[in-house]
Amino acid sequence: MSTSNNPLSNKSDSDAKTSSAMIVVAHGSSDPHWQAPFEQLRQELQLLCPKKTIYLAFLERQSPGLVGLVENLYRQGIREIFVTLALMSGGGRHAKVDLPLLVDELQKNHADLHLHANFEALGQHPEVIRAMARACLEQAQAASKNINSSTTT
Repeated sequence: MSTSNNPLSNKSDSDAKTSSAMIVVAHGSSDPHWQAPFEQLRQELQLLCPKKTIYLAFLERQSPGLVGLVENLYRQGIREIFVTLALMSGGGRHAKVDLPLLVDELQKNHADLHLHANFEALGQHPEVIRAMARACLEQAQAASKNINSSTTT
């Protein structure tokens, strides 16, 4: 077994993938294409933690919802679940109210379930902000090149 203090680190025991799970919670959308970047995020996380199972859950408009997914994992015997929030802003109702209430209710219903939830939105993380700033700059530069090339033809 790994000696790391990181509970999401890869364990060497054979049942590490089934002993806990990680859920990335996103808002949800009625547009089926909206989910694609979150699926890419889930796949990247799966590569970083190959012995963990990474899931997506949604707060609105898409399935699975967080409660249904946690209940399903609980029925499968998973008793440790890590929840992180893939929202841009933590200042809205979902991060401040809805998600904490859902997690509290799940914890009350299953005393032996260990839910480790972080309600800080990814968009508030300094590395995410820096990466988005770089991407915005790249997009602006690409738009500038497109505008310049279309005016010279």
